[in-house]
Amino acid sequence: METIAANQISNDSVTILPPEFIEDPSALIVAMYDEDELRFELGAWLAGIQSFLRNSNRLFAVKGSNDPSFNPMAEIRLIRAALLRCSKMNLRLMRDIAVVKEDQADKKAPAISDADDPHEQMVEFAVFLRDGIILCENFAAASDSVRPDLNAFRSIIAGRIDSLPIAGKFANNAFAVGAEFLPKNLTDLVDGKSLGFAEYY
Repeated sequence: METIAANQISNDSVTILPPEFIEDPSALIVAMYDEDELRFELGAWLAGIQSFLRNSNRLFAVKGSNDPSFNPMAEIRLIRAALLRCSKMNLRLMRDIAVVKEDQADKKAPAISDADDPHEQMVEFAVFLRDGIILCENFAAASDSVRPDLNAFRSIIAGRIDSLPIAGKFANNAFAVGAEFLPKNLTDLVDGKSLGFAEYY
């Protein structure tokens, strides 16, 4: 992760900083996210959300919806927090891509179609994330008598993620990058390759 010192911040911004940072601006470090790192993190979160949505009914099977002590709000809050985090990362990437598009326009680069435009796909993804967050909030605010079925809610969110090509690209990228750091014995096991008996120990 790259960083920049606070002395690169404009004077107008520095005036609103706490006194200790005005006296020593170099003490303030502003985080700058690497684009590849951000794409990987977003993909990992999306893959995690999908796995959770598909398996949470089994994860929480000990306390099913018929159990009077079962409270779906914890799960809804978790999903909302994950979607919100993805939304923030997606917006950061959208800003980066918008800057690149402006540079290409200045250089009169050939236009690309909306179907191939990652920014357009990410705008659609941003709309889904916003709607998903609102759905979580509406679910949490609804009374027990009108609250939708939790399994149906999971299916709606998971199905919508599956329908977005850009979400699949992010998740697949995270899997590919993450696989590079796995031990060879583990990848061979996942790929179905036989291992010597001694390699299990």
